[in-house]
Amino acid sequence: MTMSQDFAGISAGTLAAILLVGAIELANTFNLRASLEEKMNGMFASEIKESALALRADTKLPEERRIAVNKALATAAQLVKQGESLLTYAVMSWLFIYVFCGVTLIAVLVWSAQKEGQPDPALAIWSIASIAFSLILIVVAFSARLLLARKISREESKRRMAQELGIPAEEVSALSERWRRHHGFHS
Repeated sequence: MTMSQDFAGISAGTLAAILLVGAIELANTFNLRASLEEKMNGMFASEIKESALALRADTKLPEERRIAVNKALATAAQLVKQGESLLTYAVMSWLFIYVFCGVTLIAVLVWSAQKEGQPDPALAIWSIASIAFSLILIVVAFSARLLLARKISREESKRRMAQELGIPAEEVSALSERWRRHHGFHS
């Protein structure tokens, strides 16, 4: 395996495409990160308000309600923490991809600019490794963002169902599980 002008062109084009996809995905990741806490505040607004009003009035919520509010706020905090972790991982992956692909792209372009480029098997192998590794990281970073979106979507669905049924959100999962067992569905 050696470098050739054709291979350099293919490698450079692929690396440039990865960097372009990276810019779009990084922007999407930052947008999701910026909206995460706002989304949680919106989903858990009634619990936040209830807790804040009780604190402001220097009163205690009834024990049962206090437990439900604390559970809801703990869920919100957990989702934010998990979200921050997943998004940090995605951002770090993209930054690594940018450095890795950027350095490789420059090396390929420098090789290609030589009048009579020497066959450079190490650069050819490095180019392939950079592209392959970057593609794996792209899938991992994208999966992390999708996982977070799925977790948020599940919580939103659970809270919508709770509101429609007029029950606390904490009871929806247990109620759904009992319903599935009762009707012969397994989760």
